[in-house]
Amino acid sequence: DIQRELDLFGGRFYSRTTRDFTIFSVVVRKEYINDILSIFADAVINPVITDSLICAGKKSILSDIERRKGDISNILIKEFFKHAYTKHPYRLSPAGSEKGIRNITDHILKNYYKSLYVPENMTLVVAGDIKRKVVEEKCRELFGTFKGSPVLNFSWSQEPEQNSAKDIVIKSCRASGDAAVVSVGWHSPGIRNKDTFTMDIILQILGIGISSRLNNQLTEKMADVYWTWGNYITSREPGCFVLYAACSPEIAEKVKRTMLKEVRVLRNDSITPKELEKARMYYVAGEAYNLENILDCAYSLAFWSINKDFYFAETYLNNIKKVNAEDVQRVANKYLSADSYISVILYPENPEEKVR
Repeated sequence: DIQRELDLFGGRFYSRTTRDFTIFSVVVRKEYINDILSIFADAVINPVITDSLICAGKKSILSDIERRKGDISNILIKEFFKHAYTKHPYRLSPAGSEKGIRNITDHILKNYYKSLYVPENMTLVVAGDIKRKVVEEKCRELFGTFKGSPVLNFSWSQEPEQNSAKDIVIKSCRASGDAAVVSVGWHSPGIRNKDTFTMDIILQILGIGISSRLNNQLTEKMADVYWTWGNYITSREPGCFVLYAACSPEIAEKVKRTMLKEVRVLRNDSITPKELEKARMYYVAGEAYNLENILDCAYSLAFWSINKDFYFAETYLNNIKKVNAEDVQRVANKYLSADSYISVILYPENPEEKVR
């Protein structure tokens, strides 16, 4: 397989699947770049899809799905998206379902590959200490004759506007550990929306790091809150802004109320100049750090190419620096309203239930 060939050149292979795209990456010494490009080209243009490989792939994915059944954080995210989206395919896990994986056949897989893994729907990124013209010539040599079928135009239902809060409580969650996990989230703008920059600032202030408002109000002030976090999923289409916490089951509802309270305070009172400057510097430092890692550089280029918006990437930090307190309050009131949140609380199994 491809990993076996890459091993000959000391290549490290990575893959990642999101709700919008799949990325395959290799990190290798620059003197082997032509060899790696040849391996990639052969794998893409002449894929070997046999029953034995399909069987092995399905076995690996099913094993991963089974393993994740004991991961309460994974269960929480899966449940959150299931309830946040009722129509849009974002409600489905990128990992797939057991039933879906088991039902994949040779015919289904080959048709899927032929319809999506085509030049019109692919991006090739090479980043590092390379000679650009030499690499471009090699890419044209390897991929120049690759035609493929026209990419299919998929359509799907758009998510209807949510006009009321959703409170989901799942008791006796069959996952390892004794903590409850709480999530509170809202539908949020897609990656091309200008409010994205302000949402990033809000995320950092509310849920990222030890100085975040959630950490200060929950982890620092409540003995039985173990961690807090936040995530703004910048998807191609409208995604979700979600706050998380893990805590003792006895205080899960209190934790949820505190999370909602902190969002309400943000809507009403906005932020301090110190918080705003700290949030801006968080992203400036993050971008600088990412540029030091060649894999992150390649991923970033691929991400923006897929989203067809390099201008967004080039102006990201400038736009982050332009966000002000009024923007924060406006965007918080626009998206993080009191009557449109989705809350999911997972409680662990009771000891008595485990015995039964």
